[in-house]
Amino acid sequence: MGENYFETARDINDLVLGHRIRSDYGDLSALTESIRLIGFVQPITITPTGAVVSGGRRLQAARALGLRTVDVWVRTDITSELELLLAEQQENENRKPYTRIEQARFFDQLRRIFAEDAALRQQATRFGAPPGAPDSGAPAPSATGRRTHASERAAMVVTGRRSDYTLGHIVELLQLQADPDQSERVRRAVEEAISLIDPYGPVEPNYLRVKIVQDTEQLQLIAGDDSLPAPARDLAHRELQALPVTGKPSQVREAARQALRRVTAAEQSPPGAPAKVAGGRSQAAIRIYSPRALTGMVAELDSWWLHYDPSEVARTLTDEQWEQLTDWVQHTVRFLEEATRLRNSVAA
Repeated sequence: MGENYFETARDINDLVLGHRIRSDYGDLSALTESIRLIGFVQPITITPTGAVVSGGRRLQAARALGLRTVDVWVRTDITSELELLLAEQQENENRKPYTRIEQARFFDQLRRIFAEDAALRQQATRFGAPPGAPDSGAPAPSATGRRTHASERAAMVVTGRRSDYTLGHIVELLQLQADPDQSERVRRAVEEAISLIDPYGPVEPNYLRVKIVQDTEQLQLIAGDDSLPAPARDLAHRELQALPVTGKPSQVREAARQALRRVTAAEQSPPGAPAKVAGGRSQAAIRIYSPRALTGMVAELDSWWLHYDPSEVARTLTDEQWEQLTDWVQHTVRFLEEATRLRNSVAA
């Protein structure tokens, strides 16, 4: 298996189903019968000490069958702190609450594990039961028929509520903190934001202040990039001068974001200039990530269209938000078309 897994069989009495993983499992009869007939298509995912990470329904079905041993995937990359959290049998009111930073680290580990489990589940069902079959181990659909997203599941396990948006912002700050390629100005902003968030401070305003610094820095990069046409550099200078100095973080960040969008939509480079990426910025002004980062993002967004109501989106998005969504889709399509062309040329 992967470097973070190994497969084995464990005594069913050694597995611990913590209260954070427990839920209303619904009718297990079909799953129980499937396991009785053909066994597990996907083993239960556990920590080295036996705490269940994913597969509570499969464990309950196995117990109903009276199985003594079950197939498991043992994750070897789980921290001891996360193991303790997953093994908790009941809410410990005497324990000091986890800080926001601790919660974010747990969340980040779990959402990656759940996303990887989903990928392994797809691979398993390819040669076993069809996707969605009772024995496949796939998440049971909710009352609305929507699939459980890795980030949503992780947030519910860690905090008991839909806090994936907030926890994701903290994780982003922690990643910036650990990134040696960030400028000193961004690093200082990140350090200040984290110090204000930990242990129980507000997240959103402090996160937005970091994003303002990043957007402003991007404008400064464009303004000082001699490879860009003069109109784009001049526009960046004007936008920087027009940015509000005070105000609510959400308003200042929106002003900075819109300024950056206007500048990156400026004139394209003249012939012979360094290649530009989508939006008009030079390659030097944008960080390029690895294909692995792309596949991770795609896994996080898997089947995103199943999680939103088009009528609600059409009714509630502002003009700016709608423009951002359509711009994202258009650039995604262009990127895929170009990648497809290059892939086909290599295959030929």
